[in-house]
Amino acid sequence: MLLRTRITVWVAAGLVSLTVLLSGTAVLRESILHQRIAQATQAGQVALWNEVLDVELAALTTELARLAQDGAFAKAVAAARYSDALQGLGRTSLAVDGAAPPEFVMVVGANGEPLFAAGVASTGAVVDATVIDKALDGKPSTGLRILPTGQAYVVAAQAMDTGGGAVVLIGGRTARPALVRLARHLGAEASLITVRGSLAESTAPELHRSVASRVSPRVPTFQEVDVGARSYVVSGVPVHEVSGSPAGSLVLMEDVTASRADTRQLVQWSLLGAVALVLMGIGLLNALLWRSFQPLQAAIDALRSLSRGEAHVPLQRGRSDEIGQIADAVVVFRQHAHELIANRALRERIRRRQESVIQRELRVLSEVSDSSDDDRLLASLGDDSHGERPDDSLRRLAMVLSGMTGRIVRQQNILTSMVVELREALRVKTQYIALQHELEIASKMQSAILPRRFVPRNGLSICASMTPAKEIGGDFYDYFDLDEHRVAMTVADVSGKGVPAALFMAVSRTLLRAVAKFSDDPANCVSQLNSLLAVDNDQMMFVTLFYAVIDTRSGQVTYANAGHNPPYVLRSDGPLEPVPATRGIALAVFEGMDFELGHLTLAPGDGLFMFTDGVTEAFDPEGQMFESERLEALLLTHMHSPVDEVPGAIQAAVKAFEGGGPQTDDITCLMARYAPTTGLQGPTER
Repeated sequence: MLLRTRITVWVAAGLVSLTVLLSGTAVLRESILHQRIAQATQAGQVALWNEVLDVELAALTTELARLAQDGAFAKAVAAARYSDALQGLGRTSLAVDGAAPPEFVMVVGANGEPLFAAGVASTGAVVDATVIDKALDGKPSTGLRILPTGQAYVVAAQAMDTGGGAVVLIGGRTARPALVRLARHLGAEASLITVRGSLAESTAPELHRSVASRVSPRVPTFQEVDVGARSYVVSGVPVHEVSGSPAGSLVLMEDVTASRADTRQLVQWSLLGAVALVLMGIGLLNALLWRSFQPLQAAIDALRSLSRGEAHVPLQRGRSDEIGQIADAVVVFRQHAHELIANRALRERIRRRQESVIQRELRVLSEVSDSSDDDRLLASLGDDSHGERPDDSLRRLAMVLSGMTGRIVRQQNILTSMVVELREALRVKTQYIALQHELEIASKMQSAILPRRFVPRNGLSICASMTPAKEIGGDFYDYFDLDEHRVAMTVADVSGKGVPAALFMAVSRTLLRAVAKFSDDPANCVSQLNSLLAVDNDQMMFVTLFYAVIDTRSGQVTYANAGHNPPYVLRSDGPLEPVPATRGIALAVFEGMDFELGHLTLAPGDGLFMFTDGVTEAFDPEGQMFESERLEALLLTHMHSPVDEVPGAIQAAVKAFEGGGPQTDDITCLMARYAPTTGLQGPTER
């Protein structure tokens, strides 16, 4: 697409967008103005309706007041003489200033019972108890009333004294005169509809039925409606009855066919004018761009001829526009072509001198090389027997350079392979250092997740320690409160060492804590833990574990052993006892295994020492194991030592036994002493 075409399309799109935006703004402004006009129109219609209604009600109220002052009529009503009351009504002139006479008159007692009725409403209720009570209180009530039959009346009610008590005199006439007067003032057709949407009174019933579906009897309405070839503005406003309850809606229908036709014609001419202006602007822009880009097109044609080697292209010079600048550039190109021919001979002479220099440098390079092909390459440099063409010397140089390049490439490949090996060695070393750093962090994290401080509760003191054989280990210990009086303790040993054992250890410890919170039975708790660990155990890892719960009120200990080394009980009176064995194998081997529950009791001052096989299976430099006998002898020497000294003493003895040799397994110890009456000192923070 040509540039001028793209510019035309862009400008056209901008003009269309601007036109759409202005049209949208105009439509929005018209909508806002329409709403304001609707509000003002409805407010004026309501005010005029109230004024017309007040005129009708004033005349009706005056007529009722005269009738209430007729003593004969009051007595006839009190005596229930219907014929006399009708004669009294006939004797009384009810017409005021030419107004139409009432279409019904009713007299209602204080209890709401009709006493007298004459006119179209003589058989039905006209007003409700609220209006009657208000009239009896001396407050005349006037307003609109639409009967259940759908007829609309202007109603007035006031009290009347019959000599035997107060009654309510009610009179009313049809609302049609008021509706006709309102329609005449507004130059429109008017209707009254009930709250159910049925027509009560109208100056144009057929027209109202055509627009009835567009009017709501409870919500204000203002819209334009087409009826055949005519257009009407339909305005509906809710009205209320004499009692104050909703009576329906006043609907006004104004013929706006002529004004709407003028508006439509104005909108059409405006749209046509806008479209014409846009098209005219696009056409003028396209013509201007075509005229402006014509010189540039001529310059482009000239450049195409120059690209085909046609140097004698007629161009107008002396112009300051683009064509003149291009013509000047073509002249410069011609001058440069002549200069290039002259320079070609000069470059040839320079080339020969450069060849001699290159040959000399190649001989120097060959002298420092140990290749067996150097003699042949050097001989080819001085061979002029076949120099029949001018480029023979360049060929010889190319041949020599090719040979030199092959030798240098081979040396470079050897050097590159050595560099690659060196980089690989550095990368492996870097990975090893990073792995060591990560293992140090993992070791610190593993140490951080194990409990390191225990506040004595009811005399129960606990202290534990764990020394991994590698950077991170698979042993773990834990102790935590189950409730206010029960404390859970465990020591476990995961199969293997290193990262896999540490991960399995973290999972086992987390699951144990989760299961222990919902199980009071250690055997059941260990059984649930075994089922959880055995699921999806593709690596076939397992863990031995001793889990015990101590009641600090009684010293009662319940425990379960899952294939772990049995702990020792350090009695305060001297003997050292291994904890009785219970049935159970290592965890995570088989699902659904049952474990036996064990019981023992700690007397005040008794201790419980739990450990892993890293203690008893430590080796000295001669290959002998530490074994249980040494551990028991060592525990006898620490029967009454503070709790926080026992794990450290055991680990120090194992280290001394190993004699500086490598640690073969993780070493974990946990010491607990139950002394509720002695208040032995608890462990300090490690």
